[in-house]
This record gives sequence, C-alpha cells and structure tokens, in this order.
Amino acid sequence: MSSRFISGVIAAATAISLIAAAPARSEVKPETVIGVATALIFLGALMHEHDNSSSKSKVIVTQPPKPKRHRAGNLPRLPGQCLRKEAGKNKRTVLGRRCLEKNYHPMRALPNQCRTTYRAKKNNKVRFGYRVGCLKKRGFRISQR
Repeated sequence: MSSRFISGVIAAATAISLIAAAPARSEVKPETVIGVATALIFLGALMHEHDNSSSKSKVIVTQPPKPKRHRAGNLPRLPGQCLRKEAGKNKRTVLGRRCLEKNYHPMRALPNQCRTTYRAKKNNKVRFGYRVGCLKKRGFRISQR
C-alpha cells in the first residue's frame, strides 16, 4: 500500500480516538477541540514532510552496455577474392559488399567509415563496398587471392 494512504488512515484513526475519548455530553469543551486540532495539524505536518522527503528520490542513470566489438587482429582475414578495381580515373581498390556478405561472416564488424560506392569495371554500375586503404589503417588484413 502507498505510504500516503496509510498515513491518512492513521490520522483518521487518531482523530476518531481523540473524539471518542471525550465524555459523551451535549457540550464540547474548548480544550478538547484544541487538542484534536493540534493532533490533526501535527499529523498533517508529518505527512507533508514525509511526502516531500520521499518525492526527492535519487535518480540513478545507467548506461546501456557497450556492444562487444571484435578487434581487427582477432578477426579472420578479409577474403582477397572480394577485391575489386574501380572503373574510371580513380581506379581505387575496394572490397565488394556482396562478395563480403557471402564470404566474410563477421561483416558487421567492418567500420562504417570505410563504406563507399564505386563503379564496377564490368558494367559501370554503382556498387557498394569498403575502401581497402581505410580498412588496412584500422588493422584489418586481406588474404591472398
């Protein structure tokens, strides 16, 4: 049960017991009224203080656990069969995304900073892949074809 409800029940029980303790007469003495009023004010102040102290509860901020990432040295080598040369002037060397999906299972461990688009030599279509130089800088190694 909530502490506010319990405090209210205790205050009501105390007020009833103070009134019932007075003799059953037609006239009410001012001392009894003052006593009951004082008791109710005291209980109200206690309830107010309790509510204020419990509402200022501590806020605990937790961070979600960081995802476990593989270290580049512990990963299997990147498959050399996925190396592609870009068509055009640049002729960068990239690793094709489709080939990596088929032949390199921890592909999610590859850094997003190394993702790029390139034009395929075969049909000049835009493809997605990973820059080899970028991956090597981050510690990834490429196996021989």
